[in-house]
Amino acid sequence: MRWSITGYGVFAIVYALLLFNFPGWTSLVTLVMLAIGFLFYYQNEKNKRAAAQAKADADLLAANAEIEERNKKEAAQREQVNREVLAKDAAETLRYFHDTVLAPCLVIDSNIWMNEDYNDFFHVLRRSAIEQSTQLVLYGPQFDEICNIKKTVGYEGKKNRRARIAINRIEAFQKDDLLRIEPLAINPDNTAHADPLIIRLLVAEAKTAKTSLCFVSDDKELRIRVREHLRRVALNRFTIVEMDSLLRNCANIIKAENLELIPQVV
Repeated sequence: MRWSITGYGVFAIVYALLLFNFPGWTSLVTLVMLAIGFLFYYQNEKNKRAAAQAKADADLLAANAEIEERNKKEAAQREQVNREVLAKDAAETLRYFHDTVLAPCLVIDSNIWMNEDYNDFFHVLRRSAIEQSTQLVLYGPQFDEICNIKKTVGYEGKKNRRARIAINRIEAFQKDDLLRIEPLAINPDNTAHADPLIIRLLVAEAKTAKTSLCFVSDDKELRIRVREHLRRVALNRFTIVEMDSLLRNCANIIKAENLELIPQVV
């Protein structure tokens, strides 16, 4: 309760009336009125502090609400920027696959087909092949080489598992009419070793077809050999892809698909 000027006036009148009616009780009346006045003053100050605290709490809640709302807006803006960056990165990566990876002559090294960590790459490769209506060509000796690895090591071995992964991937592309194997003999070549034949194939393509070439490999030594031979005959019409720099972008495409930033391809 507020102790106003009117309150003080009433207090003074009551005090005067008590003194007039009980002149012998001046000290007692004074003490009683002082006590009552103190109680009124204490209650008034208590109410003031409570009102001030309530206002401070309300101001704090309002400030926190404003900060939270600002943080939400900033988070939404960051999310929108991130989505735009992701969509742009995905579009650029798909364009790179369309224009560069899916070259008229594309050779994917056996170690790529056999790597269990490269699902994202083959997902994007399949998507790009469908969008471009392109059929990959797997070099026959590569397929024989992968089959030989599967046959010559134990089923529980790492190499056997990697070979089975490659064969499953190859068959999945073949079933979707996205891959053909050539040349492929009726009887498998049990001694096939594809690396030197890959170099000859790329060099021959560079000499005769005069088209762009792309070679994807994790084998650094083989990349060095291929690059050296192609420089002599293919000029700048070839690209050698290292997976380390491409996998992150492939993962971004899948993320963009899941967020529906780009359409998925069935």
